[in-house]
Amino acid sequence: MFGFVATAAAAEGQAARPSVLSPSWIVTLSAQFMEAPLYPGANRYGAFGSPGVDVRRVGDPERFGTPDDNFGFALYDTPYFRFGPVGKLLGDRNVNSFYELRGLKTIGTTLELGGFAEINPLPFLRGRLELRQGIGGYGGLVATLGGDLWQNWNSLTLSLGPRFNFGDSRFARAYFSVSPEQSLANLASGGLLTPYDATGGLVSGGLAASARYQWSDAWRSTLFGGFQRLTGSEGASPIATHDGALDQFTGGLELAYSFTMAGF
Repeated sequence: MFGFVATAAAAEGQAARPSVLSPSWIVTLSAQFMEAPLYPGANRYGAFGSPGVDVRRVGDPERFGTPDDNFGFALYDTPYFRFGPVGKLLGDRNVNSFYELRGLKTIGTTLELGGFAEINPLPFLRGRLELRQGIGGYGGLVATLGGDLWQNWNSLTLSLGPRFNFGDSRFARAYFSVSPEQSLANLASGGLLTPYDATGGLVSGGLAASARYQWSDAWRSTLFGGFQRLTGSEGASPIATHDGALDQFTGGLELAYSFTMAGF
C-alpha cells in the first residue's frame, strides 16, 4: 500500500509540473562529390568525396553557404556578422604515387583547424574569411578570403564570387620547394625538378560558382565549380611549371537531405 501511495504521489507531482517546450531543430546531412587536382599544383585530377552536417533551430532562416565553405559552426551569429571555429581535412601527397615528384618528401594527411568570420552587408552579398593552422602533414598556416553575390529565383539559387588563398612559408616549402638533394634525386630518376625555395604569400586567386535547386523541403542538390591560378612564389615553382599546372580547376555535385528533430 505504501508503494501504491508513493507512486500515485509521484504521478500527481509530474502532472502538476508545468511542461517545458524544447526547441526543435532542422538537421541537414550532405554528401559532396568532386573532381579536383590530386595535389596543389598538379596537372592530374582525381575524384574526392566528403560528408557534411548543419543544424539550425526551426524558425531560424537558413544562412547562405557554398560547397567550398569548410565545416564550422557559429559561436556568435547575427544577420550581419558571425564567427566560429572551422576545420578541414586535407589528404596526403604521397610522392610514390606521382612519378613527377620522385625524390621529394611525402606530406601526410593534415587536419586544418582555425576560425571563420562572415559579414553580410546586404541580403545578397557575403564576405568570408577562414584562418586555419595545419596539424600534422605540412604544419603551416593558411587562409582563404572570398566573397559571394547570389540571387534566388523560386527554388533556384545562383552564386558567384572571388576566392583568394594564402599560405605561410611552412606551407609553401612543403608543397612547392625543391631542395638541391631532392632535385638531384628527381633528375636522376628522369624528373624535371630543379632546386627552388618557395616563400609564403598569396598562393592563388580565382572564382567559385554554384547553382542550387531545392527539389522539396527535404531534398536539394548543388552543382559547383571553381578556378584558381597559382601566383607569386608558388606559381614560379618547378612543381607547377614543369610537370604541373598553374591553372587549377574543381567541379562537383552536392546532395543534401534535411529533417526535423525534437530538442531535449
